[in-house]
Amino acid sequence: MLKGKRWVIRPGDTTLLNSGQVHVVRTGSR
Repeated sequence: MLKGKRWVIRPGDTTLLNSGQVHVVRTGSR
């Protein structure tokens, strides 16, 4: 339930919006 909040995304990370939830998926690193 984090709406209106700003997420700091670093170069190389991908942000996916699912069901209103923000999932930060690191690309290249799992």
